[in-house]
Amino acid sequence: MIVNILKKKIFIFLKIAEIFSYSRFNIAFKTLNDVYLYALAEFEENEVLLSQVLQCILECLNTFSKKQVNKELILENFESLILIIDEIINQGIVVNIEPNTIIARFNMVDCDELLQSQGVLKQTIQSSNAAQVNNAASGA
Repeated sequence: MIVNILKKKIFIFLKIAEIFSYSRFNIAFKTLNDVYLYALAEFEENEVLLSQVLQCILECLNTFSKKQVNKELILENFESLILIIDEIINQGIVVNIEPNTIIARFNMVDCDELLQSQGVLKQTIQSSNAAQVNNAASGA
């Protein structure tokens, strides 16, 4: 019930401002096409920082995608969105709101995954070669 009341209040405030306080929360939101992003924090937290977090998320998503950010893009790249949020927030504390840094770290994760997959491929080739040598030695 409290959530429904909060939703109604948020939609009323959406027409007025991007940052507002309600009850014991500061709420920031951004809209882009059919995507609505919200950030909530306790009343003592900096509401401008909340807005900057949302802006950083949108900038990162725009950088990763050649298309406009929309609901479909978010659903297709949900894992990337979670990684972006993880780079921005650590244990509830905003640690980074610089999109270029986040993108560089995100790309570094992709490189690590590529190197790991190449390592697995290299091990597979080596074991295959060893098996061929053993088969050749057994047959000779």
